[in-house]
Amino acid sequence: LLACFNVTNLLLARAVERERDMGIRAALGAGPGRLMRLVLTEGFVIAALSGVLALVLAWWTQSLVRTFAMPIEQPQHLDLTPDLTVVGFIVVLAVIAGVLPGIWPARAAARVDVLRVLAAQGGNSASGRPSPMRQWLVGAQIAGSTAFLAIAALFIQSLDRIVDLNMGFDRNHLVIAEFEPASSGYSAEASARYVGALLERIRALPGVSDAAVINRAPFFIGFEHLTAVWPNGGTCVANACPHVATLAAGPGYFRTMGIEMMAGREFTSAEPTTGVVINQPFAKQQWPDGRGLGESLRIGERGEAVTVVGITGTHRTRGLDRERPTIYVPLGQRHFAGGLTLVARTAGEPAGVIRPFIEAAQAVDTRVPMESVKTMSQRLGVVMWPFRTLSRIFSICGILALILATVGLAGAVTHAVSRRQREFGVRLSIGATPRDLMTGVLRDSARLLVPGLVIGILLAASGARLIQATFVGVNVLNPLTYLVVALVECTIVVLACIGPALRASRIDPLVALRSE
Repeated sequence: LLACFNVTNLLLARAVERERDMGIRAALGAGPGRLMRLVLTEGFVIAALSGVLALVLAWWTQSLVRTFAMPIEQPQHLDLTPDLTVVGFIVVLAVIAGVLPGIWPARAAARVDVLRVLAAQGGNSASGRPSPMRQWLVGAQIAGSTAFLAIAALFIQSLDRIVDLNMGFDRNHLVIAEFEPASSGYSAEASARYVGALLERIRALPGVSDAAVINRAPFFIGFEHLTAVWPNGGTCVANACPHVATLAAGPGYFRTMGIEMMAGREFTSAEPTTGVVINQPFAKQQWPDGRGLGESLRIGERGEAVTVVGITGTHRTRGLDRERPTIYVPLGQRHFAGGLTLVARTAGEPAGVIRPFIEAAQAVDTRVPMESVKTMSQRLGVVMWPFRTLSRIFSICGILALILATVGLAGAVTHAVSRRQREFGVRLSIGATPRDLMTGVLRDSARLLVPGLVIGILLAASGARLIQATFVGVNVLNPLTYLVVALVECTIVVLACIGPALRASRIDPLVALRSE
């Protein structure tokens, strides 16, 4: 859309330059329809050539798109070679970009005043200042580029916050492995024995300081298990009770993860099934007065009574943008019939433990595959992928939009300067200085720039407000962000307009007054 605005702007400038040409054609008998067809045909030829270039670029840059692939083990076979569908899509875009932007210039060419144009002195037959339509187009381009850059800046800030976000556990010294002995024919009892043997092997590895098992480690992929929490002294009617995320943790899990225990203790090997550990968000939700440790809860469909034996510090288990209330239950016999996750804490760089980890698991039983063995940093890469991708996409679009806006405004200013040479010659002859001319050109450029900046900032703030859930730890209405974007846009556009302004200041009055 911004590119179409740019093309329309340039075609309007070309239509002004060709007024005399169109007047001669009309005087020789060309009707309005023929003049319109001429302009539209020229625009379509340009769009067709652009479509061919777009197809070449699509084929040449297809490997770059793969950099946006998700960081997961599953192979992602994305065939990005341009095919007939892509060709057809580009043809449609060429038709749109070739016809729509040329409609207004074609109408302007068809409505040419033959007597005025032929009686005027060449290029000075029309005002040098951009028409209201061209001013609106330039403003739209600047508004679009400003909006893109502002949202890109917010995404980059959000990604920076995520990289440094305190997860509530030691994410720099953890290795995570997912496996499921039951899928290899193990019974629940045999699976428990296998896990015990695997833990002994992993804890004996050089560089491993501790290890523990949980049914699902933080930021797992899939649906989470929810448990109903009954109200104090009440009952759950028709599943009306709130449901809380529930995980099953083995002994030493919180110590291994580096999750702080704010009160109480974590699970032991002889933990009764009636003991649970909760996190701080759940404790604050359930007991706003600060109680929690030693309190009783009724959970599950049958309202089973459990006792809170520990309260952990705040840590993220699912989403980066929120801290979910969570209940931990002891890892029991029923959990060994499903998928499990082993967490190993390392003293040094965790990546060096991955290979020994896999070899240790194969030494216990080669039939049980380790479905995913990676560091916690690698695991978080999947979570941060949407934020990285959005940051890159909006940054690329913002840069391209800024280039289009700069070209549009610089083109409008350059065209205005070329049309106003006689005016500048008159001003210089009656006492104006080159600095006055340069200042005037830059002032006219600012009049085109400022409205687009204001509208673009308002659009960006409104759009960011609507999608603020995608920004983590960022104030989407922070005025400093929009001020920096506006300064960057102003600087680049002003630099692009300095050339035409210098050209205006160097005009020779004698040459300008003698020119047609």
